[in-house]
Amino acid sequence: MEHPWTTEKVLTTEEYEAGAEKLALAIQSCQERTGKKFKYIWGIPYGGVTIAKWLADRLDLRLILQMALPIEHKDELVVAEDIVDTGNTLARLKIKELGIPVFALFKTTWATIEPDGYAFTKDSRGCFVRFPWWEVKGKAGYNATV
Repeated sequence: MEHPWTTEKVLTTEEYEAGAEKLALAIQSCQERTGKKFKYIWGIPYGGVTIAKWLADRLDLRLILQMALPIEHKDELVVAEDIVDTGNTLARLKIKELGIPVFALFKTTWATIEPDGYAFTKDSRGCFVRFPWWEVKGKAGYNATV
C-alpha cells in the first residue's frame, strides 16, 4: 500500500531528548506563570505515553496510565502528546475547554488548536516523523511527522 508521505524525518535519540527537555522547561515555566502546581501527567494514547513517562521522571510527576482523559485530576494535570497534527484529538477530548495544558514534541503549522508548548514544528504535510521508540520493519525509529 502506498503512503502519502514524500519525505521522512527520523528523530534521533539526541533530538528527542533535547525536545523533551524543552517541554520540561516549558511545563516548569507554565507552573511559575500560572501558579498551578502539576502533580499528574497523562499522555494521549498512544503517541503521548512515551513522552509523558519521560516528563514524569524528569519533573517528578505521577504518571496516569489509562485510555480516558483523567478529568478528576484536571486542576493538577498536564497532558503530553507526540504530535498535534490537525488538532482534532485535542478538540474531541475538550482539553482546552477544561483548562488543561498540553505540551507536544511536534505541532503542525495547520493545527486548529495550539498546544501550550512544543519542541518542533512540522510544516510539510508530506513528511512522516519516526520517533526513536518505534520499531518499524526491523528498524528502530520514532513515529511522528516533521
